[in-house]
Amino acid sequence: MIYLGFKNYGIGIDESNHGRIPEIYVSVLSTNLEDLIRTTEPLIKKRKRKINLDNLISDIENMKFIVLYHQHIDTFGINSVKTPVISKLVSSYMGKINIKETTVLVDGSPLLSVQEDVHCILSKNYGERLSKSQIQFIDEADKYYGVVNLADSLAYQLNKSYRDIPENRIGPFEKNRVQFRVINESKRGNKPRCIKKLI
Repeated sequence: MIYLGFKNYGIGIDESNHGRIPEIYVSVLSTNLEDLIRTTEPLIKKRKRKINLDNLISDIENMKFIVLYHQHIDTFGINSVKTPVISKLVSSYMGKINIKETTVLVDGSPLLSVQEDVHCILSKNYGERLSKSQIQFIDEADKYYGVVNLADSLAYQLNKSYRDIPENRIGPFEKNRVQFRVINESKRGNKPRCIKKLI
């Protein structure tokens, strides 16, 4: 197993239904060292098992999610929307954990531009800054890091529930939902350069 030098907290982030509506991003918080270490063998994805969403969430220390609609994708573009989403998810833990003692793992190819923008947003809007080593984009992180594997499983299950539940609500899990609205948005297709305000 490979230890990446996590601090006190690890946040895993993954999404489901990428490029389609609704797209759901999920973050999972963990202080369990085993969830923060790369395994030598791929993890079994819980989404491939028949598992109850309540049981899956009950095993997690803390989770948050954001649902994206057409207006979010149209404003930023399919890939650039990652910047405000990741910033919002990380900021939702502020006041509950020490951000300076946190490492964020995101499933996907390394994106230096997103790292820089997330640093900028957290610093200017919330007075917090993650160093570049604290936010890491890793291909197939959902297969080898427990905290991201859980985020992947939840994103899949939430997306499935979201489609099945009337009025596009996820019932009791709404309390974990982070409302996402952007002021001073960038034009469609432009990479957001340190968005002025996220609420």
